[in-house]
Amino acid sequence: PGGFYRVYSEVFDLVAETERDRANTKGKHDFEFPPSFGCTSTEWPEVKAFYDYWSNFVTERDFEWMQEHNLASAPNRRIRRLMEEENKKVTRQAKKDFNDLVRQLCAFVKKRDDRVERRRQEAEKEKERKAKELDERRRLEREERLRRAQEYDDSAFVDDEVVEEDLYGDGNGDSEGGAARSGAYCVVCSKRFKSEKQLRNHEKSKKHRQKLQEMRRFLEEEERAMAAAAAEGESR
Repeated sequence: PGGFYRVYSEVFDLVAETERDRANTKGKHDFEFPPSFGCTSTEWPEVKAFYDYWSNFVTERDFEWMQEHNLASAPNRRIRRLMEEENKKVTRQAKKDFNDLVRQLCAFVKKRDDRVERRRQEAEKEKERKAKELDERRRLEREERLRRAQEYDDSAFVDDEVVEEDLYGDGNGDSEGGAARSGAYCVVCSKRFKSEKQLRNHEKSKKHRQKLQEMRRFLEEEERAMAAAAAEGESR
């Protein structure tokens, strides 16, 4: 591994030095030397900066020495323009080829860099950790929804006094027997009434409306949770 980092550090430094010299020749004195290749213990942010730079490398070289035509030998303007186009075509292709060559070298080295593999493993572990946290959070939310749903069955659902009197009167009648025989039943409150009229009065009560809103919120949360779980399953 030590030889690996030493060899390729020298290779990329040599390319960078040549690029800097060429930039200075062109009057570009603000050229920033690229990130160092580093060694086996280099921190990931520096390693990432190195690969980000070289995987998007663009050379400062013009490759003028590869031009095929000497413009001074052109017999007229038309021929000169044709020569210029041919020269530009050649230098553009040479520049592209060199950029591709350096980027390919970068990809080659990256595949064999132990630091990149370590980072991949760390990222995978972090992904698994977050997935476990998400599963735990969903489990707790599911338990909370079940707890709240259980409260619908366990609550007394006592209405306010005005409605209570209208439903059960003064307690002298056989309200319990009548309620048991009646088909007037509130699904939201799990409560039976002696008549349809009592059920309608109950449905106008404040506590019934509150329970209805709670049930609606509960059902909406369940629907969102199911949709999120389905989307998560599809993404995997």
